Amino acid sequence: MSVAPRSCRSHPYSWWCWSCFVAVVLVSAPPILILPGLRMRQRVARWAMRSAWTLCGLRPTVLGAEHLPAGRAIVVANHASYLDGLLLMGVLPAGYAFVVKREMSRVPLAGRLLGRLGTAFVARQDAAAAAQDARSILRRARDGAAFVFFPEGTIPPRGDLGPFRLGAFLTAAELGYPIVPITLIGTAAALPDDRRWVIRRRHLGVTIHAPLHPTGRQRADLARLRDASRGCIEAGLNGGAPHAEMPRAGRDA
Repeated sequence: MSVAPRSCRSHPYSWWCWSCFVAVVLVSAPPILILPGLRMRQRVARWAMRSAWTLCGLRPTVLGAEHLPAGRAIVVANHASYLDGLLLMGVLPAGYAFVVKREMSRVPLAGRLLGRLGTAFVARQDAAAAAQDARSILRRARDGAAFVFFPEGTIPPRGDLGPFRLGAFLTAAELGYPIVPITLIGTAAALPDDRRWVIRRRHLGVTIHAPLHPTGRQRADLARLRDASRGCIEAGLNGGAPHAEMPRAGRDA
């Protein structure tokens, strides 16, 4: 794995952050690759990401952790930066697997590590492959897996909130699982999509909203669930930083 690219070496803080991320990956990769239990591997990844955020001085403010169900659930979050998945990996408890584009499975080492963490890779261009991937996610969810979706499917321009696709909400409705909307704040400012190698010190916030429950499997039902979820996330973005008096997930979260 290479060190931070030349484009960020003129930014000492960015260089430090990438060095920290590389260091924690090098430390955590062997146990993730060899440990037999999925949840144990996910706990190692969670520790690694929390360590990286702490070393970078970017430990996020996490609000609403009490809203995460004890059982199975589908998490949906806004997607504004390549930091989003890393941020949630350090916040969510073991048991949550991410749904990401299939191209990531072909990235050296990263694809292997993501696969060992239970990541579900989905096709975006091939309709038949996408349908097969959706069926695989349903099977795994029935077996007890909880998933994290970025329903925008990609990073919108300027980090704006884009339209949501229905896949996550169809999965929740098919299985009767609650949808947990999560608002991610500050990731686009910390690592903009147009300058993906330069990390800036910014406030990061994670607001976990109360679960929303499916009311049916018809397209109109899914659209209402989608719109309600997007409304929660948008309200969190428009509210700016979470209120300091709200419950906060501390070091033991």
